[in-house]
Amino acid sequence: MIDILDPYHPQEVGYYIPDPAASDGIVQTNDVDLDYRGYVYTTDRTGLGLHIVEYTGKNK
Repeated sequence: MIDILDPYHPQEVGYYIPDPAASDGIVQTNDVDLDYRGYVYTTDRTGLGLHIVEYTGKNK
């Protein structure tokens, strides 16, 4: 996750790496959305489906 509140100084604030074993070692995560509660929704092009994770960083 990249915080772009200051577009001149973007900062990495988190990351999520799905288990590649479930998709023959290839993960293609896209369509990432963050809601007001800190839940992050992502989809995967290789059939892993929808991932829902919770962001717990300080800028929540």
